[in-house]
Amino acid sequence: MMGGRYLSKEVMCRILGRLPARSFLRLRCVCKRWYSIMEDADFKAICAAIEFQTSTLCVSDKAPFLVWESAKDAAKPLLAFDLLARKWRRLSLLEGPWTRLTVLSSTRGLLLASETNETGDSDYLTLNPLTKSQRQLPPMIELNNLKFNVRQIVMDGVVEGKYFVIAEERQSKKRGRGEDTAPTAPKLQIYDSSTNAWQLAGDLRPGLSFKHAVSMKGSLLCLATSSKEGSDAKSVQVFKFDGACMWAELQTELPVCIGPPNRRWTPRIFDFKGRLMLVGESAAQANKAVCVWQLDDERMEWVQVQSMPKALYDEVVGANEFMTCENFLCMHPAREERNKTILCNLTTGDWQILPYKTPRLTERLRTAFIHDNFCFYEPRVGAIA
Repeated sequence: MMGGRYLSKEVMCRILGRLPARSFLRLRCVCKRWYSIMEDADFKAICAAIEFQTSTLCVSDKAPFLVWESAKDAAKPLLAFDLLARKWRRLSLLEGPWTRLTVLSSTRGLLLASETNETGDSDYLTLNPLTKSQRQLPPMIELNNLKFNVRQIVMDGVVEGKYFVIAEERQSKKRGRGEDTAPTAPKLQIYDSSTNAWQLAGDLRPGLSFKHAVSMKGSLLCLATSSKEGSDAKSVQVFKFDGACMWAELQTELPVCIGPPNRRWTPRIFDFKGRLMLVGESAAQANKAVCVWQLDDERMEWVQVQSMPKALYDEVVGANEFMTCENFLCMHPAREERNKTILCNLTTGDWQILPYKTPRLTERLRTAFIHDNFCFYEPRVGAIA
């Protein structure tokens, strides 16, 4: 305010729009005027233009938030761990117009979520919680009354703004007494945002189930694990999609990365600075550890590049899940609050335990939930659902 008068809305938009997108989470709470400006369509258009012109922001400004939900108490708000300030903050972005939103996956500013409709069924949508941009996905292809679980959103590595959503056939676990059911090959469907349509994407090998996918250099890769107990190299396989309906196994021998049966961790493949990476638990008796491998494209061999410090590894119990985003790798407990949450900066090689979560209670029940209790979120104004 200057001389008793406010700056014009356009000037405020251009000033606020040049701040890092992560700052918007706090600035929305300064006052009602700033909140209304950040909800304005003109502000979002200016931010998108500025973000395009200044796309060479420093890496620290792109540090994501780690979002956490307490599955034990729906009265606790969603919290986001600020990787720069190293503090837990309340995440109010998802306290919006949605009735019951469950976040399933995230990528580069977009969230993949399901929302319960009036009939009790689930509608799937992609959304940018910062700008409220959203898109409801069309119905999946009907195939012999098969049911599909929507699993992950993956941003295309070549075409800007294009993304895929992957759904896997729901496997029935029912079997008769004494019946030894032969393993089946789960079918997959892939949604392409550029065509706004689903396509049948073939199936994986019998006994394998889809876990994670990554898009690299125009190719979609997926990691699948065996449903059988064990921790050998064949328990985990990586496939490459041909764009039509075939998944071909990547011709490289994977390291043992799924851990022993009593603490079955789910390994993950991810893209880090244009390299295909793999994280998992090595089951080698002499040197058990959580390791990160990098694929050598020339020799088609996996090379270990990092491992969790032994002192930290010795504190880990039970099964864990891995998540990756930008320069960060997160290892969180697969069961609610049974274990510590550990974060690794892949650039510096630092591994550390996150501070304990101390959320304040809220008077109303949450309407937004996180499917696996944790997910990464990167605030990006320019991400369009």
